[in-house]
Amino acid sequence: MFIDQLSVVAGTVPATGAMTGLSLATTAAATAVSTDSIDLGIARDIGEGSDLYFMIHVVAAVTGATSVQWDAIYATDGPLTTGVIVGGSTGAIPVASLTAGSVHVIDLTPVLRYNATSESSKAARYLGLRYIVIGTASAGSYCGYITLNPQDGKKFYASGFTVA
Repeated sequence: MFIDQLSVVAGTVPATGAMTGLSLATTAAATAVSTDSIDLGIARDIGEGSDLYFMIHVVAAVTGATSVQWDAIYATDGPLTTGVIVGGSTGAIPVASLTAGSVHVIDLTPVLRYNATSESSKAARYLGLRYIVIGTASAGSYCGYITLNPQDGKKFYASGFTVA
């Protein structure tokens, strides 16, 4: 799977492929947004065409908290603080499932949110991630990016067979 550097909103994925994660806040009931956002140029409906997914790779295991939830969010500003619209969510994931190397997916398609005021299904201009920690995390980091083909790299098939 290829990861476009411009689709990464949290953490980094250098050419070597060794992901580095964005640390989760270690305060009680922390909520924070990704360090970067994707500028869609204008408010637009990205629900048409191919499906899009936010991939969340847990780089360092989450400890100390009860659960973490990631939301794909749209906002009217780059820091993802104004006019926030939730476009999808992982739901609360128990800490036992947030081990290093675990992968979680948010389906971004369709993000058709009908707005009666503008009579449009457009979201906002900026796209990013938000996480919500339930409890107090003492450790954990993640890398988040958009992809067309979610893969976890953990499917292995038997070898040494013959197709007749």
